Amino acid sequence: MQAKHKETQSPWLKAFVKSAVAVPLPLLPQALADFPSRWPFPRGDLFHWIPLLNRFDNILECFVATYNLEKGPQTQEFASDLLLNIPVDLEYAGDGGVWTTVTLKEAGFGPAGDEQLLEAVLSFTRMLLENCGNRSIYSSSAHLNHVLNTTSMPLLLAALRVGSELARRYQASLKRLGRNTPQQQVTAALLANHYNIDLDSVHQLAMPFVRTPIVSLADTFPATATPGSSSKGKERAQPTSHAKNAATMYANDLVAVASSDPSQWTSWGDVKIVYYPQSVGGAEECQPPGPQPYLCPEHPDPFEKELVHEHAVA
Repeated sequence: MQAKHKETQSPWLKAFVKSAVAVPLPLLPQALADFPSRWPFPRGDLFHWIPLLNRFDNILECFVATYNLEKGPQTQEFASDLLLNIPVDLEYAGDGGVWTTVTLKEAGFGPAGDEQLLEAVLSFTRMLLENCGNRSIYSSSAHLNHVLNTTSMPLLLAALRVGSELARRYQASLKRLGRNTPQQQVTAALLANHYNIDLDSVHQLAMPFVRTPIVSLADTFPATATPGSSSKGKERAQPTSHAKNAATMYANDLVAVASSDPSQWTSWGDVKIVYYPQSVGGAEECQPPGPQPYLCPEHPDPFEKELVHEHAVA
């Protein structure tokens, strides 16, 4: 670290960074949580955090390699391999004590302890990028690109929040350097140094749900032509429009949800409630009724009089 950066580092901050680097890995989330939730300093300097950022980079690298996230979407459930010091290249730190699944559970970790660890690391990284200058020295965006392959929504959101801060830094650098340099050259260089994340992956994550037509069994479909039949000089039959059964908006289009007519969402489904009236009088009223006595009408016709007479004689 250069002298100009050392001069601005407070003793408390230096002691905190040194402690967070030397703490055993299972105790790292708690050590990061002890940092004030609101930034207690003026604008910080990311050079002061280089030792801790190096440890974060090692954790990200081992996490990606352990769960094969660099090969594509996640196919392996998260466990506690990093917390149990299983990866060979992991800088575990600490005093060499042995941690087991029992001690990890006592420390507050669940079955997917590595996921909890990485969420804490990414959350703290985002706070540093929000409140510190010299953010260009952050060089773990390539690992963040692989973390986007996870199927864990909390971890994905944590990675995207860090990527959002990197994108802001890239945009600021683009405006600052893009005046006297060709745009294409500036974009390629800055993306490699500041935002080394696959843009296609981010675009796919940002896309809304696909509008899938909802077709009912009552809809009619045109008959398809038989292969080999003559269709020269004849127009092909156009498929029947099912616009009334197609979804009219995206489920994650929050602006449309808030400003649209509620009746437009009828194509997404409906809710049916079936209920039975509950009697108040007790269990006796729930019994099925027995045979009712025959009641003679007040003014029977002659035919009914004969039936009543025969029934009385019998």
